[in-house]
Amino acid sequence: MQSQVSPSGGDNNGIVMNMVMMLIQNQQAEIRELKESVHSIVNKQQQTSTLDSIWSANDRIRIKANLDTNPLKSEIQLKPAFKGGKPSEYLSGATVIDHMNQVFGFNGWNTEYFQEDKNIIGRPDENGGNFRVSVTVNCKVVLIDGSFHVDTGTGIGQMGDLHQAMDTAKKSAYTDSMKRACRKFGKYLGLALYVSGSARSTAYSNQAERDQVVEAKAQQGRDILAVSEQQQNAMDTARPSSSGGLGGVGMGGNENRSRRVRTLANVKSESDAFPNADPNPTPISALQNPSTVPQAPASGIKRTGPPSNPYGQGGVSNPYGHQASKKGRT
Repeated sequence: MQSQVSPSGGDNNGIVMNMVMMLIQNQQAEIRELKESVHSIVNKQQQTSTLDSIWSANDRIRIKANLDTNPLKSEIQLKPAFKGGKPSEYLSGATVIDHMNQVFGFNGWNTEYFQEDKNIIGRPDENGGNFRVSVTVNCKVVLIDGSFHVDTGTGIGQMGDLHQAMDTAKKSAYTDSMKRACRKFGKYLGLALYVSGSARSTAYSNQAERDQVVEAKAQQGRDILAVSEQQQNAMDTARPSSSGGLGGVGMGGNENRSRRVRTLANVKSESDAFPNADPNPTPISALQNPSTVPQAPASGIKRTGPPSNPYGQGGVSNPYGHQASKKGRT
């Protein structure tokens, strides 16, 4: 007699294969997400380590103290009043560059210029024989750690020659945009000039006086950092450990581990550790042979028949609701 296969067997195999493929795809998706998470964490750690290698905590404190302190009075220049107004205070481009090098280092910052716009706003026949040119440009001042500020500057050039007028306006615009972007970093780079009142009245007369103020601010920052580190160390010491040792999961901390050691030290035998255990347990070899398993006592539950089959007469569970395929016998 030839073997016969139930038509439902192929359908069952297809369902099983689909389920297996779905599980594999889900696992692959989880692995991809895990890899992305790991890469993200590694990249953040590398960025943090890079920043730490550029400027230490004390360096950042020194930089902040320097930026938060006004410049010298001799560095603040006055621009003549325009049409009856008040003279305006400003820092020259060379002074701002020198301050940037002092604070961040000669190789600690860079400038990027973009969106330059040129316009001729006056011609010789209407401007006393001179060209009048306006140039506008954006400047991005980038520090070595990636932080930056952006601002716009404008320059005016007025010359008899158009190229000279354009060159003058362009230099003025580039310097102005650089200074306006740098001032956003702090008072030392020009922000003090935008505070109400005269910056010269609050500026320092000499470098020694300013250095004392900068050092006092830096020391205050170092004190705050020391207190923060002490608090963090205290929190790390007081935080219970959740790994390793006799404590295991949920038994963190030295006190819990010591209590666990004392408990184990008081256990002298298995009867102390398990007082309610059966003194004559059934050996494993007997459990492998059902005929040798001890019968329940008379007061216990008695078995009156063969064990019930939760899956029906076939004796085998079929989760798909079809009769399992069988091969014919010859």
